[in-house]
Amino acid sequence: MISFYYQNYSLLLLLTGILWSFLIYKSWCTMTRVIRAWGNSFQCSTARATLKSVLVLGAGWILVGALLRPQSHIKYSYQKQETPVLLMGLDISSSMNVGDSTGSIARRAQAQKIIVQILDALPATRIGLLLFADRAWIQVPPTVDRGVIKDAIEALDAHMLVRSGTNMKGVFEYLSQLSVDNKIYAGVPIIIITDGEQSAHRVFEKYPGGAVLLIGVGSVRGGPIPEYNEQGVVTGHLKKSTGEIITSRADHDFLKEAAQELGGEYKSGETSTSDDIIRAAEHCSARAVDNNSGYQQRYAYEYWPLLVKIAWLLLALECIL
Repeated sequence: MISFYYQNYSLLLLLTGILWSFLIYKSWCTMTRVIRAWGNSFQCSTARATLKSVLVLGAGWILVGALLRPQSHIKYSYQKQETPVLLMGLDISSSMNVGDSTGSIARRAQAQKIIVQILDALPATRIGLLLFADRAWIQVPPTVDRGVIKDAIEALDAHMLVRSGTNMKGVFEYLSQLSVDNKIYAGVPIIIITDGEQSAHRVFEKYPGGAVLLIGVGSVRGGPIPEYNEQGVVTGHLKKSTGEIITSRADHDFLKEAAQELGGEYKSGETSTSDDIIRAAEHCSARAVDNNSGYQQRYAYEYWPLLVKIAWLLLALECIL
């Protein structure tokens, strides 16, 4: 199956081809009119002018096709790296400040504790930190320096969490875009810690290699979402437009479904032991080792170099005639 890398520009390139055809046609009309006026000969005949115009026209349309960058079916290949790479994704939406019940620690603090445990359990792995809420970004690129990541998550105070919904699907869309320029993120194993409360986008596609571990924090009982000032002091709770206090509930059922759709694994931060979570994290990271550090997306065959050569051949024939 052939696809086009720049198919979004197909209309623009089609218009370019039509304009090219119009210019060649006008040039052919001018040449044939002059030839008829001065008489045909072997060196200057309407047939020769027509053939030259057809060659130039064909070369132009072939170059337009090459600009679309046609490619054959997609496949994945492995790229070996010296050290396995793993991403830790941390939900920093405001619902992660919920304590769920009186006296319990916030979901954010629970997630930070889990991350530190995983960091200590995987000393030979380059780990990066990804933060997300309604959008995602790389906070710390993959590194073996555990101190940098620990400092980054400890710096996340309650008042720094984003007052927005959570879009976990945006994490995978962001990694897909990021992998275009940096292949280290193509199919990189990722561990995501979240309460599962999503604002939108609840359908996922299978993740390359299935190297995904979702860890759910928070309880289904839920609790109010506290509001903080810049000093980290609670000033109230988030409310609806009606004045009713918003209750945030962890959605572990959604995380189970998402893990299944992604081809990965799910663990509950509420019911799973630390050892269970560590083993799951090691299993997720080990997929990168088994696959020689993960997947690199590529295309089986690129057609544009062949099209460019054909176009140059036609132009060369036009010059010879």
